[in-house]
This record gives sequence, structure tokens and C-alpha cells, in this order.
Amino acid sequence: MFSTLAADMNGSVVAVIAIGGAFTVAIVGTIASALQKSSQTRQREQTKREVAAYIAEGTMTPEQAAQILTADRKGDEAKKGCCGGHS
Repeated sequence: MFSTLAADMNGSVVAVIAIGGAFTVAIVGTIASALQKSSQTRQREQTKREVAAYIAEGTMTPEQAAQILTADRKGDEAKKGCCGGHS
């Protein structure tokens, strides 16, 4: 009787641990993705500020700045590929 009860409890514990582990992996993945996107946005905005400063001091033309910023966007699209960003 006790061996059957122990076997049932072990199966339940393993199931709970497996489900908990799966949720933990999903949560950590979601948080990591959000942090990565936040970092990319912050870097993109920093680049825009730097380019604007170069234009203001006269070391870069607005056309050159547009080329740089457009190339940056094209690079982001190339990283995403055809399937929406899974690299």
C-alpha cells in the first residue's frame, strides 16, 4: 500500500517540477526578449542623437545622416529574415 502511494506521489512531484520548469523557461525567455528589444531601441535612439549632433556641428550632411539611419533599419530587417525576427 505504501509503495503504491509513494510511486503516485513521485509521479505527481515530477509532473509539477516539469510544468514549473517549463513555465520558468518561458518567463525567462520572455524577459530576455523584452530586455533585448529595449536595449536595441535605446541604442537606435542614441545613434539618432549622435547623428543629429554631427549635423548640427556641420561634419555631416542631412543626406549622409539619412543614408546611415536607413542602412541601420535595413540591417534590422535583414536580421529578422522572412519569419518575423527569429534569429
